[in-house]
Amino acid sequence: MRRRDSFALLSSFALIAVTACGGGDDDSAQDGSKCDGAGATTTNVQGHTHFVCVALADLNDPPTDGKTYVTTNNSGHTHSITLTAAQLTSIASGESVTVTTTNDAGHTHEVTLVK
Repeated sequence: MRRRDSFALLSSFALIAVTACGGGDDDSAQDGSKCDGAGATTTNVQGHTHFVCVALADLNDPPTDGKTYVTTNNSGHTHSITLTAAQLTSIASGESVTVTTTNDAGHTHEVTLVK
């Protein structure tokens, strides 16, 4: 009976440790599986990338003033990109658009979006 209790306690600690380690970065959409529009992974800078998704609704009906999108969190930070209405229209028509992210954590990334 004691051995079983000890095993249950150790299993609980292992589960907590694994859960704690798994909560770091939010790059779960790196493959685009959660992006209904145009998504892309940024260039690799300082050993990491980010993912950004432009919603299908924004491609179908681009906001007149454009829109800003935030990348996934990686290495403790995010970046942003701002796309004009013309860039959103280009992406929607199948053209590729390359933009530079904001400078966060001392660096930028390039990202190319295409539908």
